[in-house]
Amino acid sequence: MVFVFTIIQPHPGADRPARIATAAAHLQTAYWKDSVSLWTHCLACTPGDYVAHNNLGIALVLQGRREEAIHNFERALEIKPDDSEAHNNSGVALASQGKMEEAIHQFERALELKADNSEARTNLGRALAARGASDKPSPSSQEP
Repeated sequence: MVFVFTIIQPHPGADRPARIATAAAHLQTAYWKDSVSLWTHCLACTPGDYVAHNNLGIALVLQGRREEAIHNFERALEIKPDDSEAHNNSGVALASQGKMEEAIHQFERALELKADNSEARTNLGRALAARGASDKPSPSSQEP
């Protein structure tokens, strides 16, 4: 069974720093090799930027570099613990590693902070389903 989780990227309803950072990213894509190099440079200039940590985490997840992504989501949450999107994104990275209990905790926290976070709600449902599916014995392990 395969579950697809959804990463939250800044949207028009996001706070002003997220919108500015996203707009800057789009403008600078012509100058940077990829999103990872862009957000790494951004963090070199502004190390305490939670938006840059979150966006670097997203870029790393998309490259399959989940451990590094999780580190950046954790850093974003150290800076801004009430960031629902970073909690959701951290949950996505954790779920992709099969760490469903930790992922579920992150999705639940995202929903505590923002009850209308539809991506976190969907991801929580998927993680709960994946956890339930992994709790069931496989047909080959059952006795006839």
